[in-house]
Amino acid sequence: MIKTTVLTAFLSLCAIQIAFAQTNQGSIMAGLHNFNAFAPGFNNPLATSTMLGFAFGTLKSDFAGVKFEDEYTVIGISGNFHYFMINNLSAGVSMNYYGLNIKEQDSDFVSKTQIFMVGPELRGFISAGSKSKVYVGGGAGWGSLNIGSSEQEDDSPVKLSRYGGVAGIAFFPNEHFSIDLGLGYNVFTATEDMGVLGKNKDTYSG
Repeated sequence: MIKTTVLTAFLSLCAIQIAFAQTNQGSIMAGLHNFNAFAPGFNNPLATSTMLGFAFGTLKSDFAGVKFEDEYTVIGISGNFHYFMINNLSAGVSMNYYGLNIKEQDSDFVSKTQIFMVGPELRGFISAGSKSKVYVGGGAGWGSLNIGSSEQEDDSPVKLSRYGGVAGIAFFPNEHFSIDLGLGYNVFTATEDMGVLGKNKDTYSG
């Protein structure tokens, strides 16, 4: 249940990419992606956080009249790196990292969640005016979800995989910089080894 909650948050829609690129053969493109996501903990959703950047705060809860106030920190990095093999067609690699630490009140115990994925991508561009281009792309990724603590490491990480596509429009304020808006569809699979119970496999799409 805990790992499903974390994974669901990670799969939130990627809406905006800022990239430094030309689309001519031989050019390179380095992009950053922003994911709006909840930073989930052990069955507790935190305030809305980000998959790009750094966030910190407190989680307040009231359980049977007993109040708790835990501290959390989040680090998120999501990006890609492409090379244009020919004009308007690039190939590259994407990477996503998400790290969440929650420190319990009046304790040194810290719960830790980490997600890492990496995989190949393709993207094609079609001119749509002097300062914009329509793009379509697709890719896949593989990685793992680890949940541990300051006292114990996760010895059975969840294996993650995904594939999907995206389409949208890139606006070029100048020839080296673009802001890309788009919609994507992805299918994610999480596989967890349950020991003698076998493997648990969940598939998410959207």
